[in-house]
Amino acid sequence: MSVTPKASIAGLRPWMRWLLGGSVCLTLLSLLLPANDEQSPLVEPRGVSLASPEAGAGLNVPPTSVTAALTLPAELPRQTLEAAEADLFLGVQPPPPKLTPVQAAVPAPAAPQTPMLNYRFLGRFVAPNGEPMVYLSRHGDNKEFAITAGTQLDEGFVVEAIKAETVVLRYPPAGTRLNLAIPSAESQPAP
Repeated sequence: MSVTPKASIAGLRPWMRWLLGGSVCLTLLSLLLPANDEQSPLVEPRGVSLASPEAGAGLNVPPTSVTAALTLPAELPRQTLEAAEADLFLGVQPPPPKLTPVQAAVPAPAAPQTPMLNYRFLGRFVAPNGEPMVYLSRHGDNKEFAITAGTQLDEGFVVEAIKAETVVLRYPPAGTRLNLAIPSAESQPAP
């Protein structure tokens, strides 16, 4: 597919056509007008001629085309750089954590263990004042005693309540509650 110049220019906006036409005209004008060497700021450096074999044989450059601004010194001056405040490639670093003295952790005193419930239900009855009472025996020494709500037992248990199916015992040092089952009247042997 060949593109004609007319077709490629036709796609341009009007201001771009004017700009393209103006640049073509200025280019042709600069090529057709002769160069005026007297007004040109170009000067030949002292002692160097581009037409000489030492300066570069084979170059077809008129001797007046080299400017003093194009001559380079033998050695460029060294520039000193200031030390950077931070490394730009590291990114933002969070501030270091504040160090606080670590105190040795004092172990909390161990919670007292609730002792085993060494009681066995023997029977129940109602006291003359109407309060329920329960007979218990302790395993091991077979000691028998009657208890009511609020009674303190030898191992530290306190009787909280006497219900129809259980005796609720609380162990205050550990804050625990235990239930001692009361067998139903049907499951107890007849005397």
